[in-house]
Amino acid sequence: MNIQTPLFTGDRLVFSPIDPEKDALVEAKWTQDAEYLRLLDTKPALPLSVAQVKKRYEKIEKDAEESKNMFYFALRAKPAEKEDAERLIGFPVVELGLDEKAAIAEANRCLRCDLRLDLASLPLPPAHWLEFTAEQVAQVPEAEGVFELLDEEKNVLMICGTPNLRQSLTEKLQENSQARYFTFEEEPMYTQRESELLQQYLQQHGQMPGGGASDLDDLF
Repeated sequence: MNIQTPLFTGDRLVFSPIDPEKDALVEAKWTQDAEYLRLLDTKPALPLSVAQVKKRYEKIEKDAEESKNMFYFALRAKPAEKEDAERLIGFPVVELGLDEKAAIAEANRCLRCDLRLDLASLPLPPAHWLEFTAEQVAQVPEAEGVFELLDEEKNVLMICGTPNLRQSLTEKLQENSQARYFTFEEEPMYTQRESELLQQYLQQHGQMPGGGASDLDDLF
């Protein structure tokens, strides 16, 4: 396929072949508009002659023919009246991906590169739970909210709303429970938020936190 092959016709737009004579004249005029060029690119704007634009079209067609996976078209606005001409408004580029054979070749080439040995592993999202220690609990605000307690394997043991997060967590810490981690969120409507989190947990796991079922009646 080359730049003389039509691609798409819509209600208002057309992807059509490039017309070296007419399109070069239009694009050359565009390059004389400093305001337009400032919006088009951050590079220094250089006006082009019609001959220079035609030469660029020749290079584009040559590159497209050599690459076999890039096609260049003129984007035109369809005329409102049948007798009007289509108006050039841009030049879209269509690039194809690699076929299976080329993709395998590229992948094998990457595997032969020693740089892959220096690539770090993908960073994991930051953990949202905190270690259940006196130092961490001391930093929790004395505010209304909901907290969760988790065991060593990050299984949720308890979801509880409270009028004082720090006080309730301190009490749970002194009970020397199985909890090793905790999370919390400030929420004035802590009773409602506790019910929401418990319902979400029950829907996902089929049981209450800690494996109990005694709080189901209170929940509903």
